[in-house]
Amino acid sequence: MEHEMGVELTLTTKTLGDLLSATADAIRHIEAELRGCRPDAREHREFLEERLETHYRLNRTLGATHWSVQRQLGSEAPGFLNA
Repeated sequence: MEHEMGVELTLTTKTLGDLLSATADAIRHIEAELRGCRPDAREHREFLEERLETHYRLNRTLGATHWSVQRQLGSEAPGFLNA
């Protein structure tokens, strides 16, 4: 049984940008780890691929949100995002 909980979260656009940078760094790190992964390490490779997909989704969502907020506020305006 799934439960949904509503949570209000306030982020500055700078924090949102920092989160975008962090997810991009994580993506690069996981991609490098995958390139160096042994061919016979199937379980580890699957684990890394799942993590990579999670970070891709998070990065796309954060990026779309960041772009939308920046567009609404103007690129130089400090702002807050209520999610």
